[in-house]
Amino acid sequence: MDKKIMTFAQKGIICLFLIITTLVCGSMEIFAVEQPTETPVPSAILVDAQTNNALYEKEADIPIMPASTTKILTALLVFEAIDQGVITLDDKVETTQEIVEKTPFDASKVVPNLQPGEVMTVREYLYCLLMVSDCTACDVLAQHVSGSVDAFVARMNERAAELGCRNTNFVNTHGYPDENHYTTARSLALITSEAMKHDVFREMFGTIKLRIEKTNLSNPRMLYNSNWLIWNPDKITSIYCTHYYEYATGGKTGTSQKSGHCLVSTAQKDGRTLICVITGGKIVLDSTGTQYIYQHYYESERLFEWGFANHSNVSIVSSGDVVGKMKITGGESDSVSIEIKDNITMLLPNDADASDVVTKIVIDESKRNAPVSAGDAVGELTASYGEDIVVTVPVYAIQNIGAETSGCQSCSFGKVVSAILIVLLVIVLLVGIALLYLLNSKYAPNVKNLYYGLLDEFKKSRLKAQKKANAPRKLN
Repeated sequence: MDKKIMTFAQKGIICLFLIITTLVCGSMEIFAVEQPTETPVPSAILVDAQTNNALYEKEADIPIMPASTTKILTALLVFEAIDQGVITLDDKVETTQEIVEKTPFDASKVVPNLQPGEVMTVREYLYCLLMVSDCTACDVLAQHVSGSVDAFVARMNERAAELGCRNTNFVNTHGYPDENHYTTARSLALITSEAMKHDVFREMFGTIKLRIEKTNLSNPRMLYNSNWLIWNPDKITSIYCTHYYEYATGGKTGTSQKSGHCLVSTAQKDGRTLICVITGGKIVLDSTGTQYIYQHYYESERLFEWGFANHSNVSIVSSGDVVGKMKITGGESDSVSIEIKDNITMLLPNDADASDVVTKIVIDESKRNAPVSAGDAVGELTASYGEDIVVTVPVYAIQNIGAETSGCQSCSFGKVVSAILIVLLVIVLLVGIALLYLLNSKYAPNVKNLYYGLLDEFKKSRLKAQKKANAPRKLN
């Protein structure tokens, strides 16, 4: 009997414990996004390409040797020079003897190697740089853009600083190992995010294979992208297609004995674009000891899959939505409605509450003066979630607001005068009412005495003034 009672009591305690646990857990964020198993590589980061917000990171700010992933920044500066009109994609550029001789003999190169005196277009050099990591092409383009390789490298460091890169210093254009040549996983993500804004860069970044026609010194070359994540078996036949990741859109490898296997890659799924940086990867045997795992590919795919599975795009504001009004100075109207022309979507954790997104409009004060034209950019709308996820887009005026005409200005002046007269009339009426009240109250005698006293003083003052005016003047 005692055993049965004890057993019943134990069951009751267990049930009570489970109920309390359930209630406590109910108040916790039990649906919070679970972080992936930590990557074995020394440094890594996964970011949202739109906001550069880190979804996952491991030692993302420690200095690492980037090897050929350096070339992403080299390509970015070339594309920016094209945008600025300094050079064009179709410029024909000669490979010089000096550049060929300065390229380390064991540096990565196209086959056949670029020769002194060989001429190709900027576009072709860029394909050699991004697809097969040709180091000679880097210096050829650097000299064409900046006049010298040293000047180009100096600009690389300036641009990296502008992008917010820290613990970063470049001493060459291609990433050939040097103790003074280093950056971080986060910095590589920032550089790649900026480069991805260029359409032709994205195209080259994701090209699997390409034939470059014969030049003045070389037969045709066949280029194959060193990033096996994009080796689609439907487009190319190779044993390396086993590394193919269906959502991968591009990437740049970097490998040296000191840096290990590095990979900066991009992937897109359902309108979401992610950037993954893996540094210091190794080639290791799997648990069965029968198959090699290339960590830079395996970990990139694993982090991409985790990112896509646990984060979704949330629509915050749609293109064409009226988001507020802006006050106008000196206009036919005192305000104008404003709108956005870009959809604002944010990549948020699946358990995020969209109502926690905060929007703020900042108006450019110089745009408040009339006239204002429909379509004028007049400020920015910023949407933020927490401290890290921020999206900013321009806001535009919807209507034309002309400046006040002279007639309108006269009307405005008349309105002001009318308002002043009304105020004065009200004051006179109030004073009159007060006097009437006083004259009919117990204070009337005193008021009358005060009134007549002031009147007598006024008359005396006038008489003195008249006598002084009529008095004869003395001659000097």
